[in-house]
Amino acid sequence: MYNISSLSKTQSANNNNEVNNSVEIFSDANVKHNFYSTLSFWTNKANSCNISTTVHLIGKRHGFGVINVEHHTDMLKNALSFLKELGKTNGKILFVNDQFTNNLDGIVKTFAVNSGQPYSIEKWNCGKLTMAEAKLQYKAVIILNPTKNLFLIREARKLGIPIISLCAGESAIFNVTYPIICNNESGDSILYILLTFANAIIYGQLQQVYTNWSSQKEALITDEK
Repeated sequence: MYNISSLSKTQSANNNNEVNNSVEIFSDANVKHNFYSTLSFWTNKANSCNISTTVHLIGKRHGFGVINVEHHTDMLKNALSFLKELGKTNGKILFVNDQFTNNLDGIVKTFAVNSGQPYSIEKWNCGKLTMAEAKLQYKAVIILNPTKNLFLIREARKLGIPIISLCAGESAIFNVTYPIICNNESGDSILYILLTFANAIIYGQLQQVYTNWSSQKEALITDEK
């Protein structure tokens, strides 16, 4: 798991209490604190915001939209719950970065690899997901900007693959299964949200490991009796 302050990976939990303690980052208080500290609340200029995202804004300041932290928290927690469940079943989740923001390639690759997931940081070619789906059977796709990944979104929707995306004010979020309204151009904001994604996946994996271990332990005890 990762710690928000140091981004260091801790040792796997030895029991269920340690697993629960390691995901303190998912609490409402931590989500809201990091929402403000990473400047997630700023979005595009108010007059350029998509009509589907305006309901998630609380107003504007200096011409820029200000995101409703309660809406951001609910959206993020819904996505994290979904990712935790996929982690439990070892479902494959594809992390994708678009060709226009290659300065974020390292962040995307790091969190994908450390949570045991595939990633794509190259130019997205039409049909790529369809060809890969036959072999890998992705259970979800994570993208940083839906506006720059229209072909991927169209392909994923056609295949019935859920889409998790960081969405700014200009994004059309009705095309995304789990949109998270945020500042998707701030490096700190992206780092924080991808961090919580990776933690959620690892948390689900650890829960499943602990469940399997408990079942085996109970079976051994029963056999000894």
